[in-house]
Amino acid sequence: VKQFAAVVAPTYELAWRAEPLAAKAKAPRNGERWLLVESKTGSCAKFADALSHQGATCTRVHREQSFAATEGHEWTAVVYDARFSPAVSDTAGWQHPEKFSIEFLLAFAKGIAEKNNAAAPRLWVIASSGVAVLPDEDVSLAQAPLVGMLRTLTVEHTASAPVLMDTGVANAVDGTEDWIIRELEADGSDPM
Repeated sequence: VKQFAAVVAPTYELAWRAEPLAAKAKAPRNGERWLLVESKTGSCAKFADALSHQGATCTRVHREQSFAATEGHEWTAVVYDARFSPAVSDTAGWQHPEKFSIEFLLAFAKGIAEKNNAAAPRLWVIASSGVAVLPDEDVSLAQAPLVGMLRTLTVEHTASAPVLMDTGVANAVDGTEDWIIRELEADGSDPM
């Protein structure tokens, strides 16, 4: 049996030092045109302010004026805030509160199809309880068809790269609007 002499070798120890993340510079949005569709007057005011500070031109319209606003205009992005759309319990069953959201998405898809390979605007949809995140969480029946149409749009019109942001039950989380602004500023690439 051979014996080897002990070799003294330097040893290293990994040490993780906590450091704050570097602040990400916000991309300038000069020349970008954003259409912000509100289901409640003023619901997109903070978003418009944040995007304008980055150089974007923002146009806010109430959902009843959205069809006219989408026709004949070149938008970089469209934000549809459906958080305050009427719930099924707020109206009679045959008034179909989800009807407007579906018609809006259909008009948006038709507009993309008519442009024949032109740059499609990015679509951001802000819903409230359209998707259940937790097992015991209720889904808003008025928002569910919106989510289904958005999934279809994701498959059939990939150029619009639709993004769904669900704020949960009646915007119960503090800072919801700040969270939405961070998502819009990040210009995330993850649809749905």
